[in-house]
Amino acid sequence: MKKFVAFMLVVAFGSLTLSSCATVFKGGQSAARLVGVKKGDQVEVLKDGAVMPVETRGEEQFVKLPAQSSHVVTVKYKGQEKKLQTTQVLGGGWLILDLFLSGLVGIIVDAATGNWNELTDLLVDPPAAATTK
Repeated sequence: MKKFVAFMLVVAFGSLTLSSCATVFKGGQSAARLVGVKKGDQVEVLKDGAVMPVETRGEEQFVKLPAQSSHVVTVKYKGQEKKLQTTQVLGGGWLILDLFLSGLVGIIVDAATGNWNELTDLLVDPPAAATTK
């Protein structure tokens, strides 16, 4: 009986501390990939007039934005200025982690905060279509 009670306490503690996986591990920000922008290229991303930080991961560049909603941003690249939209999509991995690690509590928290959302790519400089003959 003591082992069962100890086990239930561990499960309860784990459920409370690991609940809402996306909120705990990822937070409220998501990175949108800047398609066509390579490492070292000069690019500026503006959201509501404010410059958003751009980060490099490997050979690609990303901009971090709040994951709770879609965004229209202005991208300045290669002397051009474009208005682009990124939309939110459900990050399915977070849903599965919530389901197995924290159950309904984690699902409710991540759904309410929107932290399990990911953002779609921004097509800044799309690659030219391959021609076939």
